[in-house]
Amino acid sequence: MQQTNRSIPRPLVRANQWFIVISVVATWLSGQEWLLALPLGAGLLGLFFGFNPVMRFAKLFLRKHPSEYVPEDADQQQFNQVIAVVCLSVGLMSYLAH
Repeated sequence: MQQTNRSIPRPLVRANQWFIVISVVATWLSGQEWLLALPLGAGLLGLFFGFNPVMRFAKLFLRKHPSEYVPEDADQQQFNQVIAVVCLSVGLMSYLAH
């Protein structure tokens, strides 16, 4: 069985992480819980359909070919995204429940 080495350029991973952090901080500062739905929706799209709009948008700003950046393991990032989606879901439900 041959195993493929899928990877994601580090800047795309960082963009997704910063989007999550900024959304959480903006929610905390503004009290607008719907802001948590933005990274949650992007994460769910990435998990279920393989399309993360944040990473797709960030890809437009890459200056080099994606293979020239430090690679991040796609399977590990998928696992991390599951954790982020669970945490964002719990956070959003907690806000909605007051």
